[in-house]
Amino acid sequence: MKISYLHTFSLSTLTATLLGALMLAPAAFASDPEDMAKLGNEGSLVCDDCNLSGENLTAYTNFFKARLRKADLSSTTMNGMNMRGIDLTDADLTYANLKNAIFTQATLTNVDFSHADLTGATFGGADLTGTEVDGADFTDANLTNATVEESAFNYATLCRTTIPDGRVTNRDCED
Repeated sequence: MKISYLHTFSLSTLTATLLGALMLAPAAFASDPEDMAKLGNEGSLVCDDCNLSGENLTAYTNFFKARLRKADLSSTTMNGMNMRGIDLTDADLTYANLKNAIFTQATLTNVDFSHADLTGATFGGADLTGTEVDGADFTDANLTNATVEESAFNYATLCRTTIPDGRVTNRDCED
């Protein structure tokens, strides 16, 4: 028995088929609208297990002492945000854009920062115990007095990066 895989479609049939497939396909980043609505309470935000993936949260600017444990913040944009004292325990921040974000005194235990852009971010006194940072960019970041136990920076970019003891490392700077 011979099976033919060659089909002929008219342009309109092909277009309708493709549009139907796109409408059924899940979004690459499907944040939860109910979770987004919780962001209006700046300063008192508690959003554990929130799905805010792919969102541009820069307009919110202030997550001071917020709690987003186990939140999905993958591929979010949070440039320059004030996240002093935030609790992001077990959160997913893979591929997040966090340029110049302020994580002073933050709880970042077991956070996944893989491939995140942390250029110029400040982590003074933050707890990064068990944090995953493979492929993350810490260029010009400041980790003074941060706790980095059980966190390996072997595959992170460190250029003009202030490490926890206050020294500056240029390990990955290109001349």
